[in-house]
Amino acid sequence: MSLTHKNGFTLIELLAGIVIVAILLSILIPVASNVLHSSRQVRCASNMRQLFLAVQAYGQEHNGQIIASLGGGPKPEGLGYWIWTDALQDYLEISGATPSNGNRPKGVLACPGSEATVVGGARSDYAINGHLSLGKSNERFQNLVDPAATICLIEGKNPSSNTCVREIAWWSSLEHMGISFQHEGTANAVFFDGHVESLSSEQLPVGSAESKRRPWAVNPL
Repeated sequence: MSLTHKNGFTLIELLAGIVIVAILLSILIPVASNVLHSSRQVRCASNMRQLFLAVQAYGQEHNGQIIASLGGGPKPEGLGYWIWTDALQDYLEISGATPSNGNRPKGVLACPGSEATVVGGARSDYAINGHLSLGKSNERFQNLVDPAATICLIEGKNPSSNTCVREIAWWSSLEHMGISFQHEGTANAVFFDGHVESLSSEQLPVGSAESKRRPWAVNPL
């Protein structure tokens, strides 16, 4: 009598293999997603540090002045209407009056976790603190009472030409301020001492009663 050898898998073995693969995928996919998210947030923080160094270099060449968000103060030659990203051209590896790549910002002006687009050329995924820099800025680095508690740049929702964050009045809300909490409910912000924090909405006070406190004003209460 000859013995027959079984080839292939039985149905039970096949189903067991499928279950094992499914379990492994359920473990690995979230891990891979978290690693990707963490990588994007770290790259975003690195971009913000480089931008702050450019803002700092600008200030060193202009008597300590904090760069204006738009339309005032020292500016690149040949520009009419301009915003802070234009004035930083000489301090960043960008070129042209609009530092964008189509409808997305480019280089350190682009958050790797953002997909926000605009029509007509994007400027930056990061918004400057408009309390210190709206229009022609008269504020200077040396006037900052607590640089480590004062925001310089934060992640914005709309990478358009008006990339500044400013609380208008007591009815201000986070929705109206245009801050992007895209890193699992937090937004990266670089402070005037150069460190970067990941902030939740609860850490950002709104309204005129709060606007003089950390983290927006030169003289926090």
